[in-house]
Amino acid sequence: MENTGNILFGDNIPQWYVAFGDHWVGPLTASDVYQKVVDQEITFAHYVWKPGQTDWRRICDIKTFQSAVPQLPQKDVQHQVEEAAKPGVKQVTGRRSAAASKQPGPPQTPPREERMWFLYYNESQFGPFTTEEIKRYLRIGKIHGRVFAWKNELPDWVRLESIETFHEAVAASADARKKAKKSGPPKAPKSDQREQNPEGFKPEQEKLDQRAAPRRPLVAKIVMAHNEAVSVGICRDISVGGLQVLTDKLPGTTGQKVKMNVSDAAGKIQSFVAEGVIARVLEDRRGFSFRFEKLSDSARRAIEAYIHAEGA
Repeated sequence: MENTGNILFGDNIPQWYVAFGDHWVGPLTASDVYQKVVDQEITFAHYVWKPGQTDWRRICDIKTFQSAVPQLPQKDVQHQVEEAAKPGVKQVTGRRSAAASKQPGPPQTPPREERMWFLYYNESQFGPFTTEEIKRYLRIGKIHGRVFAWKNELPDWVRLESIETFHEAVAASADARKKAKKSGPPKAPKSDQREQNPEGFKPEQEKLDQRAAPRRPLVAKIVMAHNEAVSVGICRDISVGGLQVLTDKLPGTTGQKVKMNVSDAAGKIQSFVAEGVIARVLEDRRGFSFRFEKLSDSARRAIEAYIHAEGA
């Protein structure tokens, strides 16, 4: 289904916002919105808005998307369905019966690939992605083989070039990057004109936030407490200033204080307790960045030793 949106929509300006209950996503182009419908992330019944609209409206009610909204069946098709729905079994004889018996059944819908991969790039975590999405990013040179990847079956973060599934795509990525160097770099974008990627991954953008402290990927269990609520998450990277957490149950919103216990079953870092605040909630609301406010000297030394250990 790639490029279908470019055919249906001439408008390629990122100006659409999609409502998801208590949060929203955007700005997106019309093609981006349509692709989310194709990927079954939203439906034509979701509400969208853009500057100039007086209120939120359903996608199916907006003229821009009318060409993509499924139309009513033709009258002869409606009539056939009504006839087929009548009680009783109709007897079909002769050539028509033979032809009908040879007609193939409807094509089977291919199973939707699971989004299970997470990427670590520019000191930030992105994902989840499907295997094919990552291969496409590699082939077009958006990312390279030294980017770290992780999924549930892996005990720790691994570079893409070390994963057999991506060997062919990593080789293609190297070729794409060589060609890009020969043609010369494009003009640097202004700070307020960064690329908006419809699939939520911006591997070539500037760092999301400038952190003075060095960071290192880490897989560790985190038990979090906010007021009387307790939730569990997984650490993805850590520094002496904070860490990033993946969880399906956020302990709070940005700015709220949280206590947590961090434990690494592999023994790469000493378990410790910390207090701090939620600095930023990830776009997909499946995790957050956490800033330490209370961290013991022993915990700080353990983090520093892990980050600067050989092979970091």
